[in-house]
Amino acid sequence: MSSIFFHIRTLIPVMTNTTTIQFNALLLDIEGTITSISFVKDELFPYAFENVGKYLEEHYDKPATQIIIEDLRRLAEQQLETDAAVVKIREPKQECIEDVTKNVRHWIKRDKKLTPMKALQGLIWEEAYQRGYVKGHVYPDVLPILKIIENRKIPIYIYSSGSVHAQKLLFANSVEGDMTKILYGYFDTNIGLKGETSSYTKISEQIGVPEKDILFLTDVEAEAAAASKAGLQTRLVIRPGNAALTQEAKNALIRPGVFQEERDNFDADNIRKAHEKDKVDEKEWTLIYRDVGASRTFYMTAAFLPCFIIGSTIFAIDINTNSPSNRFDFVQKLVTDAEELGTLIVLPSLALTVVIAFLARVQQLRLIRIYQNKKDTESFMAIRSKLLVTQHKALFRRDETTGFYFAEDQTDGARVALHFLFGNIQIGNRKFMIMDDMFKANNYRSYMLNETSVPPRLYE
Repeated sequence: MSSIFFHIRTLIPVMTNTTTIQFNALLLDIEGTITSISFVKDELFPYAFENVGKYLEEHYDKPATQIIIEDLRRLAEQQLETDAAVVKIREPKQECIEDVTKNVRHWIKRDKKLTPMKALQGLIWEEAYQRGYVKGHVYPDVLPILKIIENRKIPIYIYSSGSVHAQKLLFANSVEGDMTKILYGYFDTNIGLKGETSSYTKISEQIGVPEKDILFLTDVEAEAAAASKAGLQTRLVIRPGNAALTQEAKNALIRPGVFQEERDNFDADNIRKAHEKDKVDEKEWTLIYRDVGASRTFYMTAAFLPCFIIGSTIFAIDINTNSPSNRFDFVQKLVTDAEELGTLIVLPSLALTVVIAFLARVQQLRLIRIYQNKKDTESFMAIRSKLLVTQHKALFRRDETTGFYFAEDQTDGARVALHFLFGNIQIGNRKFMIMDDMFKANNYRSYMLNETSVPPRLYE
């Protein structure tokens, strides 16, 4: 079996006190690791919560539904002993649907990891995916790295509390397209709970890879501890919106400096400063997108271009009005260097022109910050560059906004270049560029781009 040394920070934003790691199989958690917690919490769970009764009404007599109902009936009998909110599931159809709906909604609120409930959620989500109501979120940094690992014949497996069926649906209908082709297998709570050491031992046995040669990535400390106890190599992943880690975990598994980068983008101080800088009322608008890189590029370009224009103007005037002996020293030196280079001066001049044109284009496309109106969730405000050296507030509405993607058969480099040249979203008649990871959470992006009809919770 092949193995590979990998720089952890190029794998996924994995926080570790070592810089390289060797593994023969990769085991991945989903929620909070390769997809955002907000996608599951604010899109999938609410959809299942709202539609469980409707789904049962429409599919009650199907064999798959009946099997799950029987499993839920037995589960309810067990849960009754410890949870007074659970009701016994009655036999008649309408009463059965009412009882199952009540129990499932209660368990969703309690975030219970119950296998029959997960199976029913999987069926509900399957219908949502098929009808185009949702698309599975995957962080942009995940697929390129998984392709590298898959190309080197290292098997990739998924282990999540969500049912195998739900896992396959997410990856088959992801924002990155069908990812199931690069995944070797899936595990859910049928093999055991994720906080139990024996679960990881069973996975090792089933995939035929020794525990010590498996790398498990998760955002949950208890899961990492259980996997580590079983002998797996484990690393904790930091993503925006994930639960805070204990100091013990930070000391053991996180390098100083890296954790800080991940959490600072939407801390209270940065949000306050953004509102003050943009003169946007914090009571009326919520900051949902903050691209620090775009902001830095704007200020660099805004400082560079005027200096370049002034310098070029001085150069041109000095050349045309003064004799060589009366020119500025730097002007005469440039003239002398140009004369020595002859026709070769074309190359650096052309390169400088291309760089300036590229910076201007990126400045024009890239959005710096985006706000969403708290009262009218269909209304947004973008902070963008205007005339390359000033910032401008642009109001737009959700129905004016669409995202677009380039062909999947293009190389990652080509797709990035196309994004920088042509943008990746359209607002009205204009194209702009956004970075998916710069949103406060994925559900803000999905709602703004009309990929979901569920509005985010703006007052949290």
